[in-house]
Amino acid sequence: MRGRIGGRPRTLNQTKLTIAQTLTVNGNLSMAEIARQVGCAPSTLYRSLPGGRRGSTTVAAGRQTMEMSATA
Repeated sequence: MRGRIGGRPRTLNQTKLTIAQTLTVNGNLSMAEIARQVGCAPSTLYRSLPGGRRGSTTVAAGRQTMEMSATA
């Protein structure tokens, strides 16, 4: 049994991570809804996306600022 690679398989592959990033930037869904769409837990998304929880709120704040400047 030497040299055997084990462990739990990852739930987020590169495709799912790209989809989650796109949905996060789009901003129409919450992180829980995005996690449900991708098939993982919200904590997995926060761990995998750059900035974690802080990054998701920064994206949302930037989106609101852009929307406000567009309507002014």
